[in-house]
Amino acid sequence: RGRSKCTALAAGSPHACTPAPCSSRMESASPAFSAAFLQPPLYPQSVTTPNPPLPFAVLRNAHEGLRAGIKELAELTDDHVAFSAAWQSYQRALEVHAIMEDRDVFKLLDSVSNGAVTADGIPEEHAVDHANAAAIEAALNTDPIDGAVLKEVFEQWSSYHLTHLAHEEKVMPPIVGKTASTPEGRARVFYEKVVTPSDARNPGEFEFFVGWIVRQLNARGSTANPAITAVRVFAHGLQAASDAAQWAR
Repeated sequence: RGRSKCTALAAGSPHACTPAPCSSRMESASPAFSAAFLQPPLYPQSVTTPNPPLPFAVLRNAHEGLRAGIKELAELTDDHVAFSAAWQSYQRALEVHAIMEDRDVFKLLDSVSNGAVTADGIPEEHAVDHANAAAIEAALNTDPIDGAVLKEVFEQWSSYHLTHLAHEEKVMPPIVGKTASTPEGRARVFYEKVVTPSDARNPGEFEFFVGWIVRQLNARGSTANPAITAVRVFAHGLQAASDAAQWAR
């Protein structure tokens, strides 16, 4: 209590972000959602006017967490026990992210873009990614594990997966602005259409996903930003798209 979700999840890291306590602000929220969005930002900014939170940056920075996780896996291909453990955690987080997109995000963005996401073939790429991941599972289930085969199928999976993330990032961001005309409106849309159903779908798994992404960003940062900035953007966007009870967890 009195610690942000970001600080709690990244605890123990020398780079853990340490925003000011926010529980008292959330407890006074009325209505919960609008106050959660309008409360002062958790993180100090270097400019006079704080940047508005970007709720859909939760998805974009989740991609950065997934990229960081691939870097971790690439470093572990010679340690099959460590690779297997990291792979299972990666796939657990990825499943939450992929289901969120398949059931919530793609439907939302298609609804405001005449089906542009589906027309570009993005949903079908998830099936290919799943098949590529199955090849890694098969390699890990051999006894003994053939290290050369594991590296080969990992390279195939990771190359395709990174290409898929880049494809989504090319197609989807221009559509996001069509979901609502203001940052507050987009936060409400993301809260109602993505965060809330994802959180309710499989209790505990969305929280695991959030924690895993934070740990990856905290360990490696993102493509464009150091760890503290990457975690801040992800957490600030999630806070804006969460009600008080969700954020307090």
